[in-house]
Amino acid sequence: MFPPLATALMIANPYLLYLTDIYEVTLRNELAHNWLHLHLMITGCLYFWPLLGTDPMPNRLQHPLRMVLIMITLPFHAFLGVTIMGSPTLIAEDWYLAFQRAWPPSPLADQEIAGGIMWATGDLTMAVIMGVFFHRWWADSRREAIREDRRLDREERLAALAAAAETTEPVETEPEYHADATTTRGRRPSDEDDR
Repeated sequence: MFPPLATALMIANPYLLYLTDIYEVTLRNELAHNWLHLHLMITGCLYFWPLLGTDPMPNRLQHPLRMVLIMITLPFHAFLGVTIMGSPTLIAEDWYLAFQRAWPPSPLADQEIAGGIMWATGDLTMAVIMGVFFHRWWADSRREAIREDRRLDREERLAALAAAAETTEPVETEPEYHADATTTRGRRPSDEDDR
C-alpha cells in the first residue's frame, strides 16, 4: 500500500466526479454507475486500511503520519461541499431538468441542500474516524508499553542471573559418606576401613 497515493485518490475522486461531466455519464450509463460505486469502495478501502486497519502489513506508517493523512483529506471534502452549495449552476443539469419536477425544492435548491449534507456528513464522518484512530493509537501504545516492560523485565532478570553467576565462586566439596545401621553415626566409609 502507498498511503499518499490513496490519499490523493480520496481527495481527487469527488472533485473529478462532481466538477466534470463524469457524474452525468454515471447517471446515464448503468455500467459506469456500477463501476463508480466499485471504484469509490476500492479507493475507500485503500485509503482507510493502512490508516485504521489492524491487520499486519509491511511498512505501516507511524501514528503521527497517519494523523496527517487523515487531517489532509478533511478540508478538501468540506471545501467540495461548500463549492457545491454555492454553485450557481446545476451539476448534471440536463439530467435533472429532464424530470420536469414540479414539487419543491427546485433542483438548484436541492443541490444546495446536498452540498450542505456533504459538508456536514463529511465532517461528522471524519470526526468518527478520528475517534477510532485515536482509540487505536492509544491501544497500540498500551500494547507497546506492555511489550517493552516485559522486554526490560526479561533483560533485568538475565542481568541479575549473569551477575549472580559471576559472583558465585566454586566451593570444594568433600566426598560423600553414608551412615547405616552397622556404622557409627557420622563416620565415613573410609573410616570403617581403617578400623
